[in-house]
Amino acid sequence: MEGSSIASKANLTLAEFEEDRCIKLEVSLRNAVVILLFQVFTMGFL
Repeated sequence: MEGSSIASKANLTLAEFEEDRCIKLEVSLRNAVVILLFQVFTMGFL
């Protein structure tokens, strides 16, 4: 019984980790786009 609960906990943690990694990837991609746009605007105005 205890072993199966540990296994299900491990699966849950893995799923949370995958989700967290996807969110971090999305955020870093969005940040990269914002930085690129900012650079394009500053280059364009200067």
